[in-house]
Amino acid sequence: MNHHYYNELRKVFQSYFQWNKARLKYITLLIISLIDVSTVNLRGISLRINSKSKTESNYRNLQRFFQNFRMDYEEYARFVLFILPKS
Repeated sequence: MNHHYYNELRKVFQSYFQWNKARLKYITLLIISLIDVSTVNLRGISLRINSKSKTESNYRNLQRFFQNFRMDYEEYARFVLFILPKS
């Protein structure tokens, strides 16, 4: 993983969302892994998200993340508008 992209993306999320550090780290890893593997399949993502853990553990963590994480869609919409280029 390119740590420059990870750090930059985490900073953007950190400046916009009021999530705890663990959630910021996980969502950043998730998005970078999505880009790396070019799939939304959780098994594929679990191969890349954390190389220090077993793939099955990564897969189960991804499942738990999506079961428990509730996105505030208004907050997300404001974020998307914030990152879109201004014309």
